[in-house]
Amino acid sequence: MTRAALTSDLITRPRRTSEPRRRSLVLTDESARHPFRAVLPPSIKRDLIPIPAESLWRLTVEDVRGVASTYVASTAAILAFIL
Repeated sequence: MTRAALTSDLITRPRRTSEPRRRSLVLTDESARHPFRAVLPPSIKRDLIPIPAESLWRLTVEDVRGVASTYVASTAAILAFIL
């Protein structure tokens, strides 16, 4: 035997099967745009309320008040630590 024949006998190559991988049949709604919402039954999705994305990015008075109170509390804590 030649050296090439000895090494090729030791190498195992993964065999590819000619048949495609079997996947389970999943009925999803592609318009849901989220994996969890895609598998929900239509009776539950009918009751969901769509929230427009524009309303999520508006700056409200509560947001400004929260930032201001956080700033004041952080400044007071830092000043108390320094003094």
